[in-house]
Amino acid sequence: MEGRLRRGLRNWRPSPAPVQHIVNDIFYHNGTHRNLFDFELLAWVLEQTGYTECVRVAEEDLLARFPGFPPRNDGEQTLYVRATAPA
Repeated sequence: MEGRLRRGLRNWRPSPAPVQHIVNDIFYHNGTHRNLFDFELLAWVLEQTGYTECVRVAEEDLLARFPGFPPRNDGEQTLYVRATAPA
């Protein structure tokens, strides 16, 4: 963790990753990492690890399939995605 605190922007380099990934790489609060995910970055991460058919779904769809899941009712802060696991 100390290396990340010292690193700052000095070691930034261009990356084929979405810009959110770069922000996540340098975005720390007092040594604690906070992730910034939007659909583009989450789909990219899933695809990099072998998932396919990444689709954003509505909270209502998730709750219909998993009724015990606690509703958030917060489309600004919550992201639900369905993806096919690697074989």
